[in-house]
Amino acid sequence: MQQQSARVRGKSNLTKSSTLISKLFDETGDRLTPSHMKRNGIRHRYYISHRLTMTKTSNKSSKTSDGWRLPAEPLEQAIGKLIAQHLTSSEFTAAIIKDCDLAQAKSRTEAATQIAIKAMNSIRGLKTLIKRITIKPGSPNG
Repeated sequence: MQQQSARVRGKSNLTKSSTLISKLFDETGDRLTPSHMKRNGIRHRYYISHRLTMTKTSNKSSKTSDGWRLPAEPLEQAIGKLIAQHLTSSEFTAAIIKDCDLAQAKSRTEAATQIAIKAMNSIRGLKTLIKRITIKPGSPNG
């Protein structure tokens, strides 16, 4: 019977959750909500301005058309790169080693470097470091 069962082919996008849920906002302060669509059997994840999902308060069921619709994976990768850049910047390094002895300074900079490497690969484990991200026109990757 196992031989007749369907084989799993390729990587599934179903296991990928929206890492930045409740952390992303647009320039108006509107929360970006995770969304997805299927095209040719492939699930594409997005973050969209919450107002795009809301219907107007009148009897009309039309949706507003102004807002963001950003592909999730490239956005998450760009934010990971920005986190890594921040963690390895000279300003951040100076702030974390201020008033430390040499051993503590080395330990802290090594920890920041390891977190930066992790951020470059995936931001999934770094959600607790992110309080709020506001996406604006003209901002990096925005």
